[in-house]
Amino acid sequence: MTRVQPVGRDTSEVQGYGNRPRLKVVDESVDMPAAVTTRLLRIEEAAGWLGLSRRKTYELLSRGEIQSVYIGRSRRITFAALQHFVDGLSHHRG
Repeated sequence: MTRVQPVGRDTSEVQGYGNRPRLKVVDESVDMPAAVTTRLLRIEEAAGWLGLSRRKTYELLSRGEIQSVYIGRSRRITFAALQHFVDGLSHHRG
């Protein structure tokens, strides 16, 4: 199975066309660097990574479809939570 990950470490390197991030397909048998898997994303960054609006991302968070953590009043999402959400998506529309 393969997965996608953003290219670059900060948002200036991740941006692709418009507000969408550049993504690359990664062979799942290759471990992702710890720095990538442990980085916490702001809601806007996670929305960009998913190619969704900020509003839709908040809807998914409120329904519990994407897990998040709080640090004080700041809400963050891990790459692992995004990957878990993407892995759970159905490829069939129904």
